Amino acid sequence: MKPRKSGRPVKPGVPIHPLLRISEANLGIHDRYSPEERSEIYDRALTTIFPAVKSEVVTPVLIRPQKTLTNTVCRVVIANRHVRLFFPEKRDDFREVVRRFRYGWEGCWERQFSESVDILDRAAEIANEILVSGFCIQVENDTVKDRVIARSFVPEAFKTIKRALSGVYKDYFIINWPKTEDYYAEAIKLTAAKYSDGSIYVPGEHFAEIEDFADINEFVLSEGAISLAAEAKLARESAIIISPKRKTRKAPKKNERSSNGIPAHLRDDLDD
Repeated sequence: MKPRKSGRPVKPGVPIHPLLRISEANLGIHDRYSPEERSEIYDRALTTIFPAVKSEVVTPVLIRPQKTLTNTVCRVVIANRHVRLFFPEKRDDFREVVRRFRYGWEGCWERQFSESVDILDRAAEIANEILVSGFCIQVENDTVKDRVIARSFVPEAFKTIKRALSGVYKDYFIINWPKTEDYYAEAIKLTAAKYSDGSIYVPGEHFAEIEDFADINEFVLSEGAISLAAEAKLARESAIIISPKRKTRKAPKKNERSSNGIPAHLRDDLDD
């Protein structure tokens, strides 16, 4: 048997309990709990407090376009679902580039992304756009670097057509575009189009117009919009087709009229 650091022998099958270090200020609080309550506290702590991860040594990579507007370098950093752009020089042309991609100023240019978004793609796209605009970049992520050089990222869709899932316009197409562009005049011409809260809404049955509009103006249809178009198309193809005719109204017969020309079924019984 190998002795523990405390010098006591380790018995087979008996779990080893960790040595806890509790500050004097919290020792009194700790002693108020029962052993069962302490176990629950330890279990919760182990599932909510994660050990510090040692940062790997990262070698930043500088990438420059053939023609540069300035020697100032933009550092592209990914941290906690944020892409941050550190560019110390104040330039309107740089600001226009990053604002077009919806980055805001919070001590640096930054944007937060949800868990469902490939943040490496978003970092690679903004890095590529900065390069195209004539600025140098520095990246600290090998995947981002590779995607920038190979241009293998999937561009983010800013001009979108989605499906309304609730509200007055449920199952309508929703057309949205960036504030830097204007498609209102074209979108509002679509059949039965309505404007509300900065978006254009179009009924699902006009899917063919929506698809043409998207192709011509390079809008991206979401999965929901694609499903709505497919459903509307199926409903149209499976609709019952008839040849409707108006029913001819026949004039009443002579014996159904009174002497004054009023049809019998409309005449009040005046004789009663």
